[in-house]
Amino acid sequence: MGEGLGVKTSALLTKMDNPIGKTVGNALEVIEAVECLNGGGPKDLLEVTLKLGIMHKFVDQWLSKLEMPVTSPS
Repeated sequence: MGEGLGVKTSALLTKMDNPIGKTVGNALEVIEAVECLNGGGPKDLLEVTLKLGIMHKFVDQWLSKLEMPVTSPS
């Protein structure tokens, strides 16, 4: 959908055959995600979080090299 609108997109696919992390429910998952960002949390969630962070960093570096300004849609 994004690319059809001229927006570069990327995705990180997981198998979805097992849950990631140890909690269920929005509030608990947010707490677990924050723990992961602080260097803790379950190893499977930490792995996905690190991969997403690396992807974001590369996309950010790539976007900063574009000559046109990149703005968020309003």
